[in-house]
Amino acid sequence: MEQTAVLSIDTLSRHFGGIFAVEEVSFDVFPGETFGVIGPNGAGKTTLLNCVSGVARPNSGSVHFEGERIDRLSSRRIASRGIARTFQIAETFRSFTVIDYVLLGRSTWRPVGLVGCALALPRTIRADREEVRVADELLERHGLKEFRNHAIREMAYGHQKVVDIVRALAAKPKMLLLDEPTSGSSSEERIHLREIMNDLRDCQITVVVVDHDISFISDTCSRAFAMASGRYLASGTPEEVLASPQVIESYLGGSVKDSAA
Repeated sequence: MEQTAVLSIDTLSRHFGGIFAVEEVSFDVFPGETFGVIGPNGAGKTTLLNCVSGVARPNSGSVHFEGERIDRLSSRRIASRGIARTFQIAETFRSFTVIDYVLLGRSTWRPVGLVGCALALPRTIRADREEVRVADELLERHGLKEFRNHAIREMAYGHQKVVDIVRALAAKPKMLLLDEPTSGSSSEERIHLREIMNDLRDCQITVVVVDHDISFISDTCSRAFAMASGRYLASGTPEEVLASPQVIESYLGGSVKDSAA
């Protein structure tokens, strides 16, 4: 039985003036899959995620999630449909403690309104306790419980990236978009990230991960999509993509003959 794609990107293009950041990119992602997007700096990877998450609007093409077109929706409405996204943590949030930052991801699940918060009604207090309980469980599951009350700015950069993943997971997403999770991470932190990726796969959370670390993509993704200068290069298993002459020449910066040598 043929599987139905949860995310479908069709001839997506985004340009700034006369420069194409993404040009007619198409691919499908299936439920529970971990899908990698690779490419050199300036390939258009982050712009692609921006178009999927509503941070940017494509100039042409379409994005469908669970059969619904979403590329014309706001980022908030896209998030409400079950798509969570990681970003580089803004300086404004670096003074937050880890637990407070993760609780930001739970905000869409609060069952009480402003009146309940202002009056500190019993149901509000119960809701607050439940949110903290869920956030603490996530921190413990992903190895961050010891940092619960640390300010984010006090943590190693690689740990900050994990905190942002946990914040995104707090929203209980159907699909998670990860933007360069290994950037600035040590070897030990990358091992931790691989464990988190394996856990996401076991939980059947669909993941689209953009990263420059080829070994990380190979170890964690079932399929990969390579792009350069906003355009498609190759797709398939990570092994197939990395063996592509176009990827070797455009992404790795050498020729096929050099690579073979």
